Amino acid sequence: MDSLQSTKTSKHLIRKIGLAHQILHLARERGWQSGHHLVEEALADTLGVSRSPVRAALRLLEEKGVVTRFRHQGFFLKSEPRDLLNFGIDPPPTAEEDLYLKIIESRLEGSTADPLHQTELMRRFEVPRNLVERVLERMVDEGLVARRKGRGWTFLPTYDTEQSLRHSYQLRMVLEPAGILLPQFAVDHQALTKSRLAHRDLLEIADDTQTRRHWIFTIDSEFHEMIAAFTSNPLLLQVIQHQNRLRRLLEIRGYSNRRRIVDWCREHLAIIESLDRGNFPKASNLMRVHLSRANDAATSTAE
Repeated sequence: MDSLQSTKTSKHLIRKIGLAHQILHLARERGWQSGHHLVEEALADTLGVSRSPVRAALRLLEEKGVVTRFRHQGFFLKSEPRDLLNFGIDPPPTAEEDLYLKIIESRLEGSTADPLHQTELMRRFEVPRNLVERVLERMVDEGLVARRKGRGWTFLPTYDTEQSLRHSYQLRMVLEPAGILLPQFAVDHQALTKSRLAHRDLLEIADDTQTRRHWIFTIDSEFHEMIAAFTSNPLLLQVIQHQNRLRRLLEIRGYSNRRRIVDWCREHLAIIESLDRGNFPKASNLMRVHLSRANDAATSTAE
Protein backbone atom coordinates (compact mmCIF):
# COMPACT_ATOMS: atom_id res chain seq x y z
CA MET A 1 0.00 0.00 0.00
CA ASP A 2 2.88 2.39 0.77
CA SER A 3 4.37 2.09 -2.74
CA LEU A 4 0.94 2.49 -4.35
CA GLN A 5 0.17 5.55 -2.23
CA SER A 6 3.58 7.05 -3.10
CA THR A 7 2.94 6.59 -6.81
CA LYS A 8 -0.51 8.17 -6.56
CA THR A 9 0.92 11.10 -4.58
CA SER A 10 3.64 11.67 -7.19
CA LYS A 11 1.13 11.63 -10.06
CA HIS A 12 -1.17 14.00 -8.16
CA LEU A 13 1.71 16.44 -7.58
CA ILE A 14 2.71 16.38 -11.25
CA ARG A 15 -0.89 17.06 -12.32
CA LYS A 16 -1.18 19.92 -9.82
CA ILE A 17 2.07 21.51 -10.99
CA GLY A 18 1.04 21.14 -14.63
CA LEU A 19 -2.28 22.86 -13.96
CA ALA A 20 -0.53 25.64 -12.04
CA HIS A 21 1.69 26.27 -15.07
CA GLN A 22 -1.39 26.40 -17.32
CA ILE A 23 -2.96 29.04 -15.07
CA LEU A 24 0.25 31.11 -15.23
CA HIS A 25 0.34 30.91 -19.02
CA LEU A 26 -3.34 31.81 -19.27
CA ALA A 27 -2.77 34.85 -17.06
CA ARG A 28 0.22 35.98 -19.10
CA GLU A 29 -1.52 35.32 -22.42
CA ARG A 30 -4.53 37.42 -21.41
CA GLY A 31 -2.46 40.16 -19.80
CA TRP A 32 -3.99 39.87 -16.33
CA GLN A 33 -2.47 42.44 -14.00
CA SER A 34 -1.67 42.27 -10.31
CA GLY A 35 -4.95 42.21 -8.37
CA HIS A 36 -6.87 40.26 -11.02
CA HIS A 37 -9.49 37.97 -9.46
CA LEU A 38 -8.79 34.33 -10.38
CA VAL A 39 -12.28 32.84 -10.42
CA GLU A 40 -12.14 29.08 -9.85
CA GLU A 41 -15.24 28.25 -11.89
CA ALA A 42 -14.08 30.29 -14.90
CA LEU A 43 -10.60 28.72 -14.80
CA ALA A 44 -12.11 25.24 -14.52
CA ASP A 45 -14.31 25.88 -17.57
CA THR A 46 -11.42 27.27 -19.63
CA LEU A 47 -8.99 24.47 -18.72
CA GLY A 48 -11.53 21.66 -18.94
CA VAL A 49 -11.21 20.40 -15.36
CA SER A 50 -13.28 20.47 -12.19
CA ARG A 51 -12.95 23.16 -9.53
CA SER A 52 -11.11 20.96 -7.01
CA PRO A 53 -7.86 20.59 -8.99
CA VAL A 54 -7.99 24.30 -9.89
CA ARG A 55 -8.25 25.15 -6.20
CA ALA A 56 -5.28 22.87 -5.42
CA ALA A 57 -3.20 24.53 -8.14
CA LEU A 58 -4.11 28.00 -6.87
CA ARG A 59 -3.05 27.00 -3.36
CA LEU A 60 0.29 25.87 -4.76
CA LEU A 61 0.67 29.25 -6.47
CA GLU A 62 -0.24 30.90 -3.17
CA GLU A 63 2.60 28.99 -1.47
CA LYS A 64 4.98 30.31 -4.13
CA GLY A 65 3.82 33.90 -3.61
CA VAL A 66 2.26 34.21 -7.07
CA VAL A 67 -1.30 34.71 -5.85
CA THR A 68 -2.91 35.78 -2.62
CA ARG A 69 -6.13 34.57 -1.02
CA PHE A 70 -8.68 36.66 0.85
CA ARG A 71 -11.26 35.01 3.05
CA HIS A 72 -14.70 34.77 1.45
CA GLN A 73 -13.35 36.42 -1.71
CA GLY A 74 -11.03 33.90 -3.34
CA PHE A 75 -7.65 34.11 -5.06
CA PHE A 76 -6.07 37.20 -6.62
CA LEU A 77 -2.98 37.59 -8.78
CA LYS A 78 -0.03 39.25 -7.04
CA SER A 79 2.52 39.33 -9.86
CA GLU A 80 2.74 41.16 -13.16
CA PRO A 81 2.45 39.18 -16.45
CA ARG A 82 6.17 39.49 -17.28
CA ASP A 83 7.10 37.84 -13.96
CA LEU A 84 4.72 34.91 -14.07
CA LEU A 85 7.19 32.29 -15.32
CA ASN A 86 9.97 33.07 -12.87
CA PHE A 87 8.66 30.76 -10.17
CA GLY A 88 10.32 27.38 -9.60
CA ILE A 89 7.45 24.93 -9.25
CA ASP A 90 8.82 22.04 -11.27
CA PRO A 91 8.74 18.71 -9.44
CA PRO A 92 12.16 17.63 -8.14
CA PRO A 93 13.82 14.65 -9.85
CA THR A 94 12.87 11.40 -8.15
CA ALA A 95 14.55 8.03 -7.65
CA GLU A 96 11.54 6.49 -9.41
CA GLU A 97 12.12 8.57 -12.53
CA ASP A 98 15.82 7.73 -12.53
CA LEU A 99 15.24 3.97 -12.30
CA TYR A 100 12.43 4.12 -14.89
CA LEU A 101 14.76 5.71 -17.46
CA LYS A 102 17.62 3.34 -16.63
CA ILE A 103 15.41 0.31 -17.33
CA ILE A 104 14.24 1.82 -20.63
CA GLU A 105 17.80 2.65 -21.71
CA SER A 106 19.05 -0.82 -20.81
CA ARG A 107 16.18 -2.39 -22.76
CA LEU A 108 16.99 -0.35 -25.87
CA GLU A 109 20.68 -1.18 -25.55
CA GLY A 110 19.82 -4.88 -25.38
CA SER A 111 21.35 -5.37 -21.94
CA THR A 112 18.03 -6.13 -20.24
CA ALA A 113 16.20 -9.21 -21.50
CA ASP A 114 12.89 -10.86 -20.62
CA PRO A 115 11.76 -11.76 -18.12
CA LEU A 116 12.39 -8.92 -15.68
CA HIS A 117 12.84 -9.96 -12.05
CA GLN A 118 12.73 -7.71 -9.03
CA THR A 119 15.82 -9.22 -7.41
CA GLU A 120 17.91 -8.81 -10.56
CA LEU A 121 16.84 -5.17 -10.98
CA MET A 122 17.59 -4.52 -7.29
CA ARG A 123 21.06 -6.00 -7.65
CA ARG A 124 21.91 -4.38 -10.96
CA PHE A 125 20.77 -0.85 -10.16
CA GLU A 126 21.43 -1.03 -6.40
CA VAL A 127 17.93 0.09 -5.42
CA PRO A 128 15.43 -1.13 -2.78
CA ARG A 129 12.58 -3.52 -3.50
CA ASN A 130 9.76 -1.02 -2.94
CA LEU A 131 11.27 1.33 -5.55
CA VAL A 132 11.50 -1.48 -8.11
CA GLU A 133 7.88 -2.44 -7.39
CA ARG A 134 6.67 1.14 -7.94
CA VAL A 135 8.53 1.47 -11.25
CA LEU A 136 7.28 -1.88 -12.54
CA GLU A 137 3.69 -1.03 -11.62
CA ARG A 138 4.06 2.29 -13.44
CA MET A 139 5.39 0.49 -16.50
CA VAL A 140 2.39 -1.86 -16.34
CA ASP A 141 0.04 1.16 -16.22
CA GLU A 142 1.79 2.68 -19.24
CA GLY A 143 1.56 -0.51 -21.28
CA LEU A 144 5.30 -1.17 -21.41
CA VAL A 145 5.42 -4.42 -19.44
CA ALA A 146 2.99 -7.09 -18.23
CA ARG A 147 3.17 -9.43 -15.26
CA ARG A 148 3.92 -13.03 -16.21
CA LYS A 149 1.71 -15.87 -14.98
CA GLY A 150 4.67 -17.33 -13.14
CA ARG A 151 7.36 -14.97 -11.87
CA GLY A 152 8.58 -11.68 -13.23
CA TRP A 153 7.49 -9.23 -15.89
CA THR A 154 7.86 -9.20 -19.66
CA PHE A 155 8.13 -6.30 -22.10
CA LEU A 156 5.10 -5.95 -24.35
CA PRO A 157 5.56 -5.63 -28.13
CA THR A 158 6.91 -2.18 -28.93
CA TYR A 159 8.81 -0.25 -31.55
CA ASP A 160 12.44 -0.81 -30.63
CA THR A 161 14.09 -0.65 -34.06
CA GLU A 162 14.51 2.06 -36.69
CA GLN A 163 12.47 0.09 -39.23
CA SER A 164 9.51 -0.58 -36.91
CA LEU A 165 9.33 3.09 -35.91
CA ARG A 166 9.49 4.17 -39.56
CA HIS A 167 6.56 1.85 -40.36
CA SER A 168 4.61 3.48 -37.53
CA TYR A 169 5.17 6.96 -38.95
CA GLN A 170 4.18 5.79 -42.44
CA LEU A 171 0.88 4.56 -41.04
CA ARG A 172 0.29 7.78 -39.13
CA MET A 173 1.13 9.94 -42.16
CA VAL A 174 -1.69 8.17 -43.98
CA LEU A 175 -4.24 8.41 -41.18
CA GLU A 176 -3.76 11.61 -39.17
CA PRO A 177 -3.78 14.24 -41.94
CA ALA A 178 -6.74 12.48 -43.61
CA GLY A 179 -8.65 12.37 -40.32
CA ILE A 180 -8.66 16.18 -40.12
CA LEU A 181 -10.45 16.29 -43.49
CA LEU A 182 -13.24 13.87 -42.54
CA PRO A 183 -16.73 15.44 -42.87
CA GLN A 184 -17.59 14.83 -39.20
CA PHE A 185 -14.33 16.34 -37.89
CA ALA A 186 -15.23 18.82 -35.13
CA VAL A 187 -12.89 20.83 -32.93
CA ASP A 188 -13.25 21.07 -29.16
CA HIS A 189 -11.89 24.59 -28.57
CA GLN A 190 -11.59 24.06 -24.84
CA ALA A 191 -9.33 21.05 -25.45
CA LEU A 192 -7.29 23.14 -27.92
CA THR A 193 -6.77 25.86 -25.30
CA LYS A 194 -5.58 23.34 -22.73
CA SER A 195 -3.17 21.78 -25.22
CA ARG A 196 -1.88 25.18 -26.37
CA LEU A 197 -1.05 26.17 -22.80
CA ALA A 198 0.74 22.88 -22.12
CA HIS A 199 2.88 23.32 -25.24
CA ARG A 200 3.78 26.91 -24.37
CA ASP A 201 4.71 25.75 -20.90
CA LEU A 202 7.02 23.12 -22.38
CA LEU A 203 8.63 25.65 -24.72
CA GLU A 204 9.60 27.80 -21.74
CA ILE A 205 11.64 25.00 -20.13
CA ALA A 206 12.61 22.84 -23.13
CA ASP A 207 16.31 23.61 -22.62
CA ASP A 208 16.21 22.38 -19.02
CA THR A 209 17.93 18.98 -19.06
CA GLN A 210 15.98 17.98 -15.95
CA THR A 211 12.64 18.25 -17.73
CA ARG A 212 10.90 14.92 -17.26
CA ARG A 213 10.88 12.88 -20.43
CA HIS A 214 7.63 11.07 -19.67
CA TRP A 215 5.92 14.46 -19.20
CA ILE A 216 7.22 15.55 -22.62
CA PHE A 217 5.88 12.33 -24.14
CA THR A 218 2.50 12.91 -22.47
CA ILE A 219 2.15 16.36 -24.06
CA ASP A 220 3.20 14.93 -27.43
CA SER A 221 0.96 11.86 -27.39
CA GLU A 222 -2.09 13.63 -25.94
CA PHE A 223 -1.90 16.20 -28.74
CA HIS A 224 -2.21 13.51 -31.42
CA GLU A 225 -4.91 11.62 -29.51
CA MET A 226 -6.87 14.84 -29.04
CA ILE A 227 -6.95 15.47 -32.79
CA ALA A 228 -7.85 11.84 -33.47
CA ALA A 229 -10.74 12.23 -31.00
CA PHE A 230 -12.02 15.25 -33.00
CA THR A 231 -12.77 12.81 -35.87
CA SER A 232 -15.49 11.11 -33.78
CA ASN A 233 -14.14 7.87 -35.24
CA PRO A 234 -13.34 5.49 -32.35
CA LEU A 235 -11.40 3.13 -34.60
CA LEU A 236 -9.02 5.88 -35.74
CA LEU A 237 -8.54 7.02 -32.14
CA GLN A 238 -7.74 3.46 -31.03
CA VAL A 239 -5.09 3.15 -33.74
CA ILE A 240 -3.37 6.38 -32.67
CA GLN A 241 -3.49 5.39 -29.00
CA HIS A 242 -1.98 2.02 -29.86
CA GLN A 243 0.77 3.65 -31.94
CA ASN A 244 1.59 5.99 -29.06
CA ARG A 245 2.00 3.07 -26.67
CA LEU A 246 4.25 1.18 -29.07
CA ARG A 247 6.53 4.13 -29.83
CA ARG A 248 7.02 5.23 -26.22
CA LEU A 249 10.42 3.63 -25.68
CA LEU A 250 12.22 5.09 -28.69
CA GLU A 251 10.51 8.47 -28.49
CA ILE A 252 11.43 8.97 -24.83
CA ARG A 253 15.04 8.12 -25.65
CA GLY A 254 15.01 10.74 -28.41
CA TYR A 255 14.00 13.55 -26.05
CA SER A 256 17.66 14.24 -25.34
CA ASN A 257 17.47 16.28 -28.58
CA ARG A 258 16.11 19.48 -27.04
CA ARG A 259 16.24 21.32 -30.37
CA ARG A 260 13.76 18.84 -31.82
CA ILE A 261 11.43 19.29 -28.84
CA VAL A 262 11.28 23.03 -29.55
CA ASP A 263 10.66 22.34 -33.24
CA TRP A 264 7.77 19.92 -32.75
CA CYS A 265 6.22 22.12 -30.07
CA ARG A 266 6.07 24.95 -32.58
CA GLU A 267 4.74 22.61 -35.26
CA HIS A 268 2.01 21.43 -32.88
CA LEU A 269 1.13 25.04 -32.01
CA ALA A 270 0.84 25.92 -35.71
CA ILE A 271 -1.59 23.02 -36.18
CA ILE A 272 -3.57 24.11 -33.11
CA GLU A 273 -3.79 27.66 -34.49
CA SER A 274 -5.07 26.43 -37.88
CA LEU A 275 -7.66 24.19 -36.20
CA ASP A 276 -8.78 27.03 -33.93
CA ARG A 277 -9.33 29.21 -37.02
CA GLY A 278 -11.23 26.43 -38.80
CA ASN A 279 -8.65 26.10 -41.56
CA PHE A 280 -8.70 22.30 -41.74
CA PRO A 281 -6.90 21.88 -45.10
CA LYS A 282 -3.95 23.89 -43.78
CA ALA A 283 -3.97 21.93 -40.51
CA SER A 284 -3.97 18.67 -42.46
CA ASN A 285 -0.98 19.74 -44.54
CA LEU A 286 0.88 20.95 -41.45
CA MET A 287 0.23 17.59 -39.79
CA ARG A 288 1.67 15.73 -42.78
CA VAL A 289 4.82 17.88 -42.75
CA HIS A 290 5.13 17.52 -38.97
CA LEU A 291 4.93 13.71 -39.08
CA SER A 292 7.44 13.57 -41.92
CA ARG A 293 9.93 15.66 -39.95
CA ALA A 294 9.27 13.67 -36.78
CA ASN A 295 9.90 10.47 -38.69
CA ASP A 296 13.26 11.73 -39.95
CA ALA A 297 14.29 12.89 -36.46
CA ALA A 298 13.10 9.81 -34.57
CA THR A 299 14.46 7.20 -36.92
CA SER A 300 17.86 8.90 -37.16
CA THR A 301 17.99 8.80 -33.34
CA ALA A 302 17.12 5.11 -33.35
CA GLU A 303 19.85 4.17 -35.81
